[in-house]
Amino acid sequence: MGAAESIVEFLELDVPALPNGNTKLDANQAVTIQAEHLEVFSPDGTKLVGPVSFTLDANQATALVGPSGAGKTSLINAILAFCLTKVH
Repeated sequence: MGAAESIVEFLELDVPALPNGNTKLDANQAVTIQAEHLEVFSPDGTKLVGPVSFTLDANQATALVGPSGAGKTSLINAILAFCLTKVH
């Protein structure tokens, strides 16, 4: 449940005024996320995920499945961190 809770927290963040004047991200806005050859590394340089390519289509449910330790949470955290840098 950790990654799901992170996504909810991300969507509830106060952000600087967006081009439309809002200060909250709109959880109802359709956004497609696409990555090609994405790799995720730990701060010490250890590769955690990848390379992986994917498209998360707007308005579609996507399941991220795999065994424990496969990098699911690391991938979600990387996507959220990227989104945060684009917002701020």
